[in-house]
Amino acid sequence: MFDEPLTTGPQAYVLDTENPRVNSADLVRLILQDRALNEAIQPLLPHGFVPTPTSRIVDIACGPGGWCGRVAAEYPDVEIIGVDNNRKAINYAKSINSRENLHFEIQSIFDDQFQLHLDLPDNSFDLVNARLLIGVLSSDPEKRQWETLVSEIYRILKPGGFIRLVEGEVATVAYAPHLHRLLQAFQAVLFKKDKAFATTELAITAMIDKFIKQGGFINVKKQPYLLNWSAGEKYHKAVADDTMAVIQTMKEQGLLTAIGDMTEEEYTEAFVGTQQELKTIVASWLLVASEGCKPA
Repeated sequence: MFDEPLTTGPQAYVLDTENPRVNSADLVRLILQDRALNEAIQPLLPHGFVPTPTSRIVDIACGPGGWCGRVAAEYPDVEIIGVDNNRKAINYAKSINSRENLHFEIQSIFDDQFQLHLDLPDNSFDLVNARLLIGVLSSDPEKRQWETLVSEIYRILKPGGFIRLVEGEVATVAYAPHLHRLLQAFQAVLFKKDKAFATTELAITAMIDKFIKQGGFINVKKQPYLLNWSAGEKYHKAVADDTMAVIQTMKEQGLLTAIGDMTEEEYTEAFVGTQQELKTIVASWLLVASEGCKPA
C-alpha cells in the first residue's frame, strides 16, 4: 500500500511540501505565523461586512486554520469553511478545531491541467478570505493567475459578498548586512520562480487592489499594517523565527545556492552573522489587507 500524498493537485508552492521534512518544518512555521497575523491584522473581517446566521465564509489556502478558528469562535452562528491542498495542515486544523460551524476540506486551487479553479459553487459565499498566496501564484502576466483567482472569487461570492486578500513584502531591516544578504537571495528565488513582480521587492502590495478592481469589485480599500519586529518588540520572535525557517528550508532545497546567487560559503557566513544581528535588529514587515465588494 502506497502512502497518501502530502498534498493534492499540482505543486505550485515555492517550497517542496511533498517532501515530508519540508512539509513538517513549514507547517510549524505557518502555525506561528498564523498566530502572529491573527493578532496583528485586526479586525478579522472586512470593514462593512456584518455576518448574519445565514452567512457563509470560506478561507482559501487556510493552512493550519488559525484564522478560521478565530472567526468561528467569534461568530458561532456563521458557517466557515477552510480549504487547503496540504493534508497535514488540514489534519492539524481539524485536530484543534471542533466547532460545529467550522469545516475543513483538502482542496487544491489548481485543476489537473494546472489551471486555477476553485472547486466551489457559484454565488455561494458572503466572504472569501485568503492570505499570503505570493508563494503559490505566478506573477507571469501571460499566465494571469492573480486575475483568475480574483475572477474565481467573484464567481463563488453571492451578490453583495466581500473579498479580502492579505499580502506582504519582504521584511525591511536596518544595520543587518548578513540578514540583508539572505533576504536578497530569498527575493531572487521568488523573482526567478515567477512569484515576485519586481527584482528588488515582491511588489504584490502595490498590485493586489488593482487585480481586485479589474475583477469587477467595488468599494475597494487597502489597509496597511506595519509589524515592528525589532529586537525586544512584540512580534520579534514570531517574525524572526518565520523568516529564518523559510530561509533554512530554501537552503535545504538548494534554492538559495542554485537560484539565489549565493555560494555555500556566503550562506554559512550570512546565516551565522544573522544569528548575532537578530539580537539587536531594527526591522519591520509591511502587510496590506485589500478588500472589496461584489455588486449586489
